[in-house]
Amino acid sequence: MTCFKKTMLLLALLVSYTYVNSAFSFNAPTHVKISNKLGNGLDLTLHCKSRDDDLGVHLLHQDESFSFQFHPNIFRSTLFWCSFRWSGQTKSFDIFDGGRDCLLTDLKWSASPTQICDENKKVCYDYNKLRVTT
Repeated sequence: MTCFKKTMLLLALLVSYTYVNSAFSFNAPTHVKISNKLGNGLDLTLHCKSRDDDLGVHLLHQDESFSFQFHPNIFRSTLFWCSFRWSGQTKSFDIFDGGRDCLLTDLKWSASPTQICDENKKVCYDYNKLRVTT
């Protein structure tokens, strides 16, 4: 293969990679915002993590929010889960699930006493069974 052909092949591969990468937003960060909508002035203690990242514990007063961002992997296996604690109750929810949320780049959640609601999709979910982590 001549040098010209090798250069053209490399250029074609680079252009293809750039096109696919931008079309599917593999490098676009995903933003997640979680708001305390418990009501009655209740504080929410929030602890979110993934297999690789522990985002720490955050205390949210009524109507306050916690936000974070990350880059999901291309295999749709990225998972972030959070524990929610208030008034002696502890709940858990998969706040980002690559299979469910892979095409979304801006997620807004509201935590209520009985459900967690996706403000973008206008749908609410029951909390998960408590995820045991060490």
